Amino acid sequence: MQRPPWATAVSIIGIVIAIYGLLNSGAGLMMPRMGAMLKQGKQMEQEHMEQEEQNIKASEAQEKKEAKQQDFTGKDFPESEAQKEFSAKARQDQEAFSQQADKSQEKAMQSRMQQQQGMFNMPGWYTDFFAPLASLISICIFAFYLFASILLLQTKPSSISFFSLAACATIGFTILKTLVAVIAMSSMGMAMEMTGIFIAVVSVVLLVVVAQGDKEAFTAA
Repeated sequence: MQRPPWATAVSIIGIVIAIYGLLNSGAGLMMPRMGAMLKQGKQMEQEHMEQEEQNIKASEAQEKKEAKQQDFTGKDFPESEAQKEFSAKARQDQEAFSQQADKSQEKAMQSRMQQQQGMFNMPGWYTDFFAPLASLISICIFAFYLFASILLLQTKPSSISFFSLAACATIGFTILKTLVAVIAMSSMGMAMEMTGIFIAVVSVVLLVVVAQGDKEAFTAA
């Protein structure tokens, strides 16, 4: 019996989803290396902030030293009251501007550091254990998804059950991964799983189409 149009559409969409899922799942295997790179980046950023703080202190010390030298020179070459007042005011303005610039720069660096830590604060158990394991399980699920979609395209009698099982496994495991990612990284985890959520939503739609479609061709095959 001729294959119904809904079976052709569902199987083709299923094949596309499965192939994309297989390619996308491999990224999680790189998560341990990514976690190590993030830790190294945080350490380098912290060292940079400490170096900047040391440079600021050294600059302030140099300015104070120069001010003392100017005061000492002024003793040998007395200045008028107007010149002294002008020099003192200029020195105060320079110090105030320098302190304000240093504070604003320090606040900007701290704000950027906090944003980066908030975005990429991945716990070790997630990057080193869960993410690689979840990727391996996802590869197996999407491989089965691809197999079931090909069977559905061939109108095999068992293809309906296989495809439903593959779609349900995809939906359930996506929900689990999203929950764990949100626990590990809050809103950043939700953003990372948006592709999986989209695949799960499409799988729900495909399941509804399969449930309501005419299955006479599959029973006659």
